[in-house]
Amino acid sequence: MEDIQRNLGKHDAQIETLEKEVHLLRQDMAKIFEKLDSINQTLATAKGGWKTLMMIGGAAGTAFAAIQWLINAVTHGR
Repeated sequence: MEDIQRNLGKHDAQIETLEKEVHLLRQDMAKIFEKLDSINQTLATAKGGWKTLMMIGGAAGTAFAAIQWLINAVTHGR
């Protein structure tokens, strides 16, 4: 009977330890999810910024190409 009581006590202690570890893991996971949300927001903002930058670059390239064409047309008499 003592062995059973000793084993039960041992298992109770192990269960308590596991419960504490699971609680700590859940806290760590919550922190990780918060960081992932922050990263997703940053990437979403950067994605919009890149789109804007690409549009400005495309518009500038088109404008400079038109100016170059106009200069060539005027200087070469086309």
